[in-house]
Amino acid sequence: MLVDLTYSKLFGEALTLEGKINNRGERSCRRGLGKPRWCQIRSAFRHDGDGWSIYNPTVRSHRPFTLGQATRLRDGSDGTIIACGQMVYRALGAAELLAGDGLDIRVLNMSTIKPLDGDAITAAARETGRIVTAEEHSVIGGLGSAVAEHLATTHPAPMAMAGVQDTFGESGTPAELFEKYGLSEEAIAEKMVRLCRA
Repeated sequence: MLVDLTYSKLFGEALTLEGKINNRGERSCRRGLGKPRWCQIRSAFRHDGDGWSIYNPTVRSHRPFTLGQATRLRDGSDGTIIACGQMVYRALGAAELLAGDGLDIRVLNMSTIKPLDGDAITAAARETGRIVTAEEHSVIGGLGSAVAEHLATTHPAPMAMAGVQDTFGESGTPAELFEKYGLSEEAIAEKMVRLCRA
């Protein structure tokens, strides 16, 4: 679904999580709930021939999942890519491509969309000067708009959003759709290059 994050962010005191959450993360979510409230955990699924299963390419981090905190997966000083879910893997790939061009790019895994880690976003804008968000969601109402809303009131910075633009979604293989909607590593890297050239 391309707009589900938009809806879930509207509920008061809601929790909105994106990506594969391990057992420690699940326990953290349960503690974070503490009282009855809306909680959405959004994960990608794939069909492997025998049935459907949760899919997320392995992204290793030695930092445990903490509700409301981004995980810094790569340090950098020329810009930051803030990604969630399946796009974290592609963000790391984009940072590698950009390193080949001499750009040192930070990558943040923003697995909690609400509450958003505003401190990590503000620090990234202040320390790296440019932000690109990457999400498998509409750019309207998702991670990109949440980051933009936060930066508008704390530390405005040049920003671009890799996500599904204001259009209807279509059917196809994941590879076809990621390419069509500009969600490839190359497309993310190109958005950062444009910010660096501006």
